Amino acid sequence: VQPYTGADANLVAFWGILVHRIQNKEVEALGKKSLDELSPEEYEKVRQLMLNQKVMGLSLSSGGHLTHGYRHNVSAKMFRAVSYDVNAETELIDFKQLEEQVKREKPAILIGGYSAYPRLINFAKMREIAESVGAVFMVDMAHFSGLVAGKVMQGDYDPVLHAHIVTSTTHKTLRGPRGGMVLCKEEYREVIDKGCPLVLGGPLPHVMAAKAVAFREAQTPEYRNYAEQIVKNSRALAERLLDRDVKLFTGGTDN
Repeated sequence: VQPYTGADANLVAFWGILVHRIQNKEVEALGKKSLDELSPEEYEKVRQLMLNQKVMGLSLSSGGHLTHGYRHNVSAKMFRAVSYDVNAETELIDFKQLEEQVKREKPAILIGGYSAYPRLINFAKMREIAESVGAVFMVDMAHFSGLVAGKVMQGDYDPVLHAHIVTSTTHKTLRGPRGGMVLCKEEYREVIDKGCPLVLGGPLPHVMAAKAVAFREAQTPEYRNYAEQIVKNSRALAERLLDRDVKLFTGGTDN
């Protein structure tokens, strides 16, 4: 819960994955106990291996986020970034098309999540696709974490159940203080807990305390009602716009 923003949370996740999948294994293969024991030449080899990994996220034009591989963002400079798009006709994520692209590109990280995609995503299916090529499945739920906490997104549509790592802001639908957070499976706990010194500096204890209050509120029946009402309001707005012949992306909304 230390990240100051969602972008920071994503950086913690990205670098944690690289450290776990590349750095630690290479250090061990070189017969060393830590990164500090590597020679400058060995360290450069490890560094280049980390920079040569591929990340795949939903394109910005399809509703993705800047931090998912957009060229003007650091995520596209620390990885070889490729994007997947929605189907041009349905404007929905086409899982068959996504699976074919993932098998062709073989990314180290497949990112689910979005900033402007109005439909539910089958995260269980995305996990299967990621695992078919040995990729880490990461979900950025910053824009809909409140709907996850409020049980609007359950089963195959709940990213916490299916992703290896989940990131989020705490100040959007989660309605807490400005900040970020990272959730992960036990396999990644040690590297994620080292967000400082990896990419973070000193913590903001007062904000972390405020996050705890928000998390507690998110467990209440009142919060669940709030999350359900968000979707009702969104659908009502979409229906009225459609009645006025306004074209909507995907033709409606689920969130």
